[in-house]
Amino acid sequence: VAAFENYDVARIVELLAQDAVWEMPPYLGWYEGSAAIGHLIETHCPAEAPGDQIMVPTSANGQPAFGLYMKQPDGTHRAFQIQVLTLTNKGVSHVSTFFDLTLFEKFGLPEVVTPSKTATATQMSGA
Repeated sequence: VAAFENYDVARIVELLAQDAVWEMPPYLGWYEGSAAIGHLIETHCPAEAPGDQIMVPTSANGQPAFGLYMKQPDGTHRAFQIQVLTLTNKGVSHVSTFFDLTLFEKFGLPEVVTPSKTATATQMSGA
């Protein structure tokens, strides 16, 4: 959580298993390997700096999951994607990323959050 919220791509890569897989249904492409995933985040993620993203913890089928919110021009953070993680002793081995914004309501997550409401997101997740 802290790595995403601080837009620390190097730290994100460190937390991934070397053979991690990142997929984004319904898109057909997927990425394998921590370095390839890091490159994807650096080149295709709309975040540019710390504070651009906020993650709010939830769970999906017993797995850790997060609602990711992207910063808007008005300073709020709007629902962007849901990430579902598979954790192993080697690190995060798989991330399924869903851009279906209707999932936020299904997970009990708000559509928009402000930084003051989510300042403890990192603390809540234990990350």
